[in-house]
Amino acid sequence: MLKNYLTLAIRNLLKRKLYSFINIFGLAIGVAVCLVILKYVDFELSYDSFHKKAGQIYRTTSTSYRNGELRGTGVLSGYAQGPVLLADVPEIKSYIRTHPMYGGAVMSFKREVGDPTTFHEDHIQWVDSTFLDVFTYTAIQGDLNTALDKPNSVVISKKTADRYFSKNEDPLGKIMQVAGGWSDGDYEVTAIIEDVPQNSHFSFDFLLPTHNLLRNGQYTNDDGWGWNNFITYIELHPHADVKKVEAKLPALIDKYRGKDLAESNSKNVWTLQPIRDIHLNPGLEYESSPTVSTNTIYFFIIISIFILAIAWINYINLSTARAMERAREVGIKKSVGAYRSQLISQFIFESVLVNFIGVVIAVVIAIGLLPVLGEIVGKDFSFDFTDPRFWMILTTLFLVGSFISGAYPALVLSSFNTVEVLKGKSEKIIKGFSLRKALVVFQFASSLILIAGTFAIYRQMVFMRSQDKGLTMERMLIVNGPSVLEQKGAQDRLISLKNELKKIPGVINVATSGAIPGGGYNWGTGIRRDGTDSEQSKTGSIV
Repeated sequence: MLKNYLTLAIRNLLKRKLYSFINIFGLAIGVAVCLVILKYVDFELSYDSFHKKAGQIYRTTSTSYRNGELRGTGVLSGYAQGPVLLADVPEIKSYIRTHPMYGGAVMSFKREVGDPTTFHEDHIQWVDSTFLDVFTYTAIQGDLNTALDKPNSVVISKKTADRYFSKNEDPLGKIMQVAGGWSDGDYEVTAIIEDVPQNSHFSFDFLLPTHNLLRNGQYTNDDGWGWNNFITYIELHPHADVKKVEAKLPALIDKYRGKDLAESNSKNVWTLQPIRDIHLNPGLEYESSPTVSTNTIYFFIIISIFILAIAWINYINLSTARAMERAREVGIKKSVGAYRSQLISQFIFESVLVNFIGVVIAVVIAIGLLPVLGEIVGKDFSFDFTDPRFWMILTTLFLVGSFISGAYPALVLSSFNTVEVLKGKSEKIIKGFSLRKALVVFQFASSLILIAGTFAIYRQMVFMRSQDKGLTMERMLIVNGPSVLEQKGAQDRLISLKNELKKIPGVINVATSGAIPGGGYNWGTGIRRDGTDSEQSKTGSIV
């Protein structure tokens, strides 16, 4: 029986090639776009899930008020917060403080023979020695349990090791020099890890122990709260109740910060944010990486459903539109004794075959579309064919698509009256296809909504890109210059650098800054009133 169904299905597909092409590629494009969108959604929802202790790791956030007015919610904290939480809250197993090296530093490896390998690096993080005990990264060389125990140790990523060391050089034990910031000096490579996964909110190429940062920092004599641009993570004991932990935080704030806050008529509220929720909670100040709204994720899911529905409805409408052509076939088969259940099985089988071919082509199209998506969002995407979830999703789309797109046409076509069909009374046959009319309306309405939405977003992007940015972007070049601000005679060296750059043909003017506008903020930036010469105050949140 199945062999007969397969023979009839193939014969019908080959007999009506244009119709078959539209059906198959309509389904294929719909399923392909759905797969690509679901891949993006799955990627966004998977952030930081690779950490084995992800369910126990939380990041502290702080909401500040002054004079009863909300000032904002951010992720920065004083370096004393972690030790205080560990000492006063029994449910906390450990803490980790991280601090980026703002502005980067010059890293170099000097060989005994030959020129040194030197780069300006931006992805450098100071972390506590417990960092690699709590967060999960894959070691290529070295022991991650002890890699950060020594004050002058450094852990580097695989791509960094490949950049500084040749294949014949073993990076372990080699000395790398850091120039810039508060931790100039020699550091021994104690471990190499696999590159940080793309679905991580925390990215780095170098890990340096916080010990040297605190030892060399300018706020080491305060009470631990004045230097407050650290990010603090905590690890809870298994089965600890995070709500009970948060309930203890107001008392800690009052104990350690109450007096200072009262003097400035301020108030702080600490909360614990699950690490897996960090990427999906936008709006916090000083985030270490871009975030995305859950509403955006839901929006993409809805779009994928609409596109898939349009593809399935297109198949249904095309199948029922050919009702008159298939009606004679149905009438003849019924007249020679075919049961309605057999006709339904035949049409369902045709739908299964079309959907199967469409899904196979959809996978090929989706593989071709992933690099385009990756270029748009700045990530490298690929399907993991060893992941059972991929095959489960693909199978679900195939089975649901086969049933939805095949059931209604099969019921309609198999319901034709034999006598009326053979007499050619087509009016009664096609009359009453109200559901098909509703599906056509839904298909066109959904298509118009998607097209209008796409056009609106495109126009908005064009509008934003065409606005005056206050500088001529195509004529400006940003160069990471040498670190001169921490050296003796910095002002003279900086002026000399600018003068040399101006001598280059084609250079009209040169300006310097501590950071790229829009790329972050400088800690401890001086502020003075207009018209005065003396610095009035300092702040830690200047962009």
